[in-house]
Amino acid sequence: MATVQLRNPTEGRAYYDRKKTSGKTPNEAMRCLKRRLSDLVYRQMVNDAMKPAATGPGGHQGNVNSLQRYQLPSPYWLFGKVTSRTRQPSAYDPSPRAG
Repeated sequence: MATVQLRNPTEGRAYYDRKKTSGKTPNEAMRCLKRRLSDLVYRQMVNDAMKPAATGPGGHQGNVNSLQRYQLPSPYWLFGKVTSRTRQPSAYDPSPRAG
């Protein structure tokens, strides 16, 4: 995320340049930028966690009406047919496994 900030003229690029002009090495300036970005992400996560979530079906946020208009038929709720993958002993197997 920090390297993407440096590619374009963003606030992150301006912050990185300020740190370099203040005497920091490029690695130290990058470390400062990463710390600032992680602080911003953490603060946003905390703010989002404190908001009450208006959830729809399945506990997901978003457009509730689109999910209620079309319900998938029950066979499609699974990801294909349920099949047994257990090994069955064959005639050529000298030591069949129990269970």
